[in-house]
Amino acid sequence: MPLTARERQMLERAESSGATVNWAALDRKFNLTCSPITTHGASINIVLELAELTTRLIEKTGKSLTLSGIVLFPTICDPAIYTRSDRLTHKRKDNAYFVARRIDFKVWKRARHRKRLALAIENFESSLAWIPERHLPADDHALLVATLRKAAARINLRHMAAARRRAAARAA
Repeated sequence: MPLTARERQMLERAESSGATVNWAALDRKFNLTCSPITTHGASINIVLELAELTTRLIEKTGKSLTLSGIVLFPTICDPAIYTRSDRLTHKRKDNAYFVARRIDFKVWKRARHRKRLALAIENFESSLAWIPERHLPADDHALLVATLRKAAARINLRHMAAARRRAAARAA
């Protein structure tokens, strides 16, 4: 969806203040965006990386989806501080869905990289499954899930390679 002059000006102002603005995302046919809701102690790099890589891989396929975007809000919060129910919101004007689904905070906090990646995949897939088929047809859903899993495999390979490099550096 094209930006209004006012929206573009606000993004330019934010960028000049040091915020990162992904201008390429404005021209994409489809965006999978991840905006985690967290409390202190929830490292979220993996969910952000998974969403970004999934979007880039879908863009490389050149295929267009029925929806123009999905915004995922994985909620990783200490229940003693913040609780929120799962939510699904259809943004008709933007042809998009906002999906908020919880990830167990205690499990996330104890988990290491591989388990966190599995939790993120599970959250993303359940979020996609929650979107009605009339808005996310079976073919689009299958493409998203397959691409999500491909992105996760790449992230896992990168992590394993980095771990091997760290181990080799410690041994040297």
